[in-house]
Amino acid sequence: MNLTIHLPKAKKIMIPKDIRFYAIFLYFASSPLSKLFYSVGVPRELFYLVTILFIVLSVMLNKNTATNDVIVFYLISLPIILFGIFNNHSYIDKSTNLYSIFLEMLPGYIIVRLTKGNLNLLIKALKSASYLTLVYYVPFALNSSFRLDYMAYAYWIQIPLCVIFYYAITQRKFRDIVLSLIGTMSLVIFGARGALLGYIAFITFTLVLNSEKRHWGIISFLGFIGATFLINIKKLTVWLSNKGLTSRTLLKISEGDFTISNTRVPLYEQCKFYIRESLLTGYGPLGSRSVIVGYPYPHSIVYEMILDYGIIIGSIILGFIIFTGLYMLLKSKGDYRFLASLFFITGILRLSVSNSFYYVNYISITIALFITYKKYIRITVRSRNL
Repeated sequence: MNLTIHLPKAKKIMIPKDIRFYAIFLYFASSPLSKLFYSVGVPRELFYLVTILFIVLSVMLNKNTATNDVIVFYLISLPIILFGIFNNHSYIDKSTNLYSIFLEMLPGYIIVRLTKGNLNLLIKALKSASYLTLVYYVPFALNSSFRLDYMAYAYWIQIPLCVIFYYAITQRKFRDIVLSLIGTMSLVIFGARGALLGYIAFITFTLVLNSEKRHWGIISFLGFIGATFLINIKKLTVWLSNKGLTSRTLLKISEGDFTISNTRVPLYEQCKFYIRESLLTGYGPLGSRSVIVGYPYPHSIVYEMILDYGIIIGSIILGFIIFTGLYMLLKSKGDYRFLASLFFITGILRLSVSNSFYYVNYISITIALFITYKKYIRITVRSRNL
């Protein structure tokens, strides 16, 4: 008698064939991947070169990517930024800030426009990069033998954590729920206040406004956890201390000065003084670096724009940024609204109190989403009229 055993077919691993996926993935996963490259003796510059190569190849193989808006964006932004760099080069940290300008902020626009409206491609790559980033960084934060820069850590995981949280509540997968809970705990305990506020703002918008259902059960659960956390915050701080861990955020909350930043007061006073000195014209692109003393940049997008471009042009730029962000939050739907809330809400809050407009990608991505959405609406209306 012949005995036949039927083995289950192995599940196929879907490997994306579109080179744009890898360009977008490398871009969003650049922080952990560059460190992994460096840990095995490969210079980070080589990783950045590979990332740029994938982006360039994606553009070359998808000729429709070089649309008029992409050309206009870079024809305007590149000369302005290069002019600012050459005029203020001695005030710019070349080892990090130039990388941020040319490898994070500027590519943000083309990364979105590469998709040509195929947001599924963008989201798939972003989600994959988010898993990698959280799995790489969170264990370091939870290990007391490592000492991470709390500010850098918070912003390394903020966007990835927002992405995984979004899918935890929309798709209810166990993996996403567990990872978002662990990531949230690490952000609260080991992260920075600004990143935490941006994360809370994104969660609030997602649960209350960006959903067909209001998720009252999740809102009630998170409210209960938050209240329990605040009630027992001093006990938690002591417990962490006994474990050899410290939390700047928890200390600030327990001391009642969560919103107070003594280091920003003298900085903003300087900004106000120099704005009055050159209110109409400002000091030119990146010019704020050459006037303020003791700080690398204003740590406020409002002061930065007015210092660099004057009250009139600076206000126009700020108005355009706010308009595009609010338009996408209020008018767009589905994946467009998710991505807009992800980058605009977290970005505008961060740039209001920290970092520099020139060094992060929130605004360039928001503007690219706005242009993509407007083109999508135009094509949809045109097809309906045919």
